[in-house]
Amino acid sequence: MVNYGGDKPSGEYKPPLGQGSSSPTPLVGANGVPRTYADINLLKRKLVALLEEIRNIVEPLENDMSRFSLRVSSSDDPKLDASNKAEWPEGLGSPRDFIGYKYYKALRFRDTTSADYIRKRYEEAAREITGST
Repeated sequence: MVNYGGDKPSGEYKPPLGQGSSSPTPLVGANGVPRTYADINLLKRKLVALLEEIRNIVEPLENDMSRFSLRVSSSDDPKLDASNKAEWPEGLGSPRDFIGYKYYKALRFRDTTSADYIRKRYEEAAREITGST
């Protein structure tokens, strides 16, 4: 066992007052502009590149999903039919007999049992109940 000298501290470490309470002063460059610890322009470029990469991944996937729709039929799943009728906006007339990707996507803003059920059934149908993503 190594002895580092001094007694073992007891309890929680408490720094002396004033330590760590002030932020470090930024260094000032030759032109008077403060130099910071992060290159904001580099961070912005990397963020733009990351967002573009995400867009390139998401767009084809959403195009695939837009071609998928879940049939709503009273004989197959009465609960799905009732949920579809409950969530369908009144101003759009009678509910459609299918649930498309845009409708599914719009339901993410609804926090109701019927909206949750529609989203669950849509996801199961899109995954063919295999659980794949």
